[in-house]
Amino acid sequence: MTIGSRSQCIAGIGLLLVSLWGSAAEATLRVVATIPPLHSLVAQVTEGVIEPQLLLSRGGSPHGYSLRPSEMRMVHAADLLFWVGPEMEGFLHQTIARLDAGTVVVALTDPGVHSENEHDEHDEHDEHDEHDEHDEHAHEPHQWLNPQLAEHWIERLVEQMVLADPQHAQRYTENGAAAIERLRQLDQTLERQLSTVQGRPFVVHHNAYQHLVDRYRLNLIGVVAQNPEGMLGARSVSVLLNELAQYPKVCLFGEPQFPRHQIRPFRRLPGLIVGELDPLGRDVAPGVEHYAQMMRNLSAALKACLSQE
Repeated sequence: MTIGSRSQCIAGIGLLLVSLWGSAAEATLRVVATIPPLHSLVAQVTEGVIEPQLLLSRGGSPHGYSLRPSEMRMVHAADLLFWVGPEMEGFLHQTIARLDAGTVVVALTDPGVHSENEHDEHDEHDEHDEHDEHDEHAHEPHQWLNPQLAEHWIERLVEQMVLADPQHAQRYTENGAAAIERLRQLDQTLERQLSTVQGRPFVVHHNAYQHLVDRYRLNLIGVVAQNPEGMLGARSVSVLLNELAQYPKVCLFGEPQFPRHQIRPFRRLPGLIVGELDPLGRDVAPGVEHYAQMMRNLSAALKACLSQE
């Protein structure tokens, strides 16, 4: 072998090793998202590059979840862990505190972010009321139930993925732009669907829907349980029963992850219609399409119950 051909051979091997190292780095970048709606938004940003792992894949409420050993290993093996925040997945707080320094942990809940309608609502109140309302909802973690707020999540996800994997920055940026466009189209569709039931009163099982209510100007009049995994007090049940009795017809929405017996005391109301809302989309396959289908299901369930005469 001549010196020239040997040099070419070494250079070729070098390029091959660089390529292999790049592929290995890409393959070892492990991205984990906690709940299905967030996992779907992450999957939209990483589509074609990385398939994120879903932590809570077996149902149950994230408010009081217990990690299995396999799920604990998934968290500890993650390079990036996306979670809503301590107000949602409180069970992760201690686990995150024990993670290696190399793990990037990103909480998506942003208390400073509001949708257009939420700003409009605040403009209608005086300064004192506005301050109280901001305080009340500042850390309400179910922001994904408003597609306008989900846009901000997409922007954060793109930013973090570009930092973690700059080699695919263009793909993440393009995916993020496409995801935001889909969110805007979805938002317009939901707004049209729910505009006809804005004045109809309804009650929900737990306090998860304020961002959805604010965005589409819905008439939420009560919450069955502030802590749906605890016991209902007789006094709180009595107060809510008296409030609901004032309405000739009202919808009450349970949730599949919480005990059905908690809504049983309200079934005796003559004008009560019982429905179900699933803010996590447990019956929807995880992945890119999950978020939009979950939101469409929520809209359909709301409209089906609230449209009844």
